[in-house]
Amino acid sequence: MASDEWIVMREFAQYPKAVIRGIRDTSGEARYLLLAWHPVRHRQRMVGIYSSREEAEAAVPWPSRSPQLPGLPPSNARRTPAHGSR
Repeated sequence: MASDEWIVMREFAQYPKAVIRGIRDTSGEARYLLLAWHPVRHRQRMVGIYSSREEAEAAVPWPSRSPQLPGLPPSNARRTPAHGSR
């Protein structure tokens, strides 16, 4: 990840909510693209352009009072028995 990208987290530590990507416009002014997060970069979608990183971050919604946990990917990790069991 580049040093001019920030991942915005909200309700679930395992699932990023958005990406803020810093760029310069044609006049050289800093701009911050707010993108809906997706693990595949070309599937991220722009939500807005802001003049500060703080404005972009403030535009990312917080969850509802009872958010539904998205399905976790299947784990291929091998489970080990609890201590003391054989």
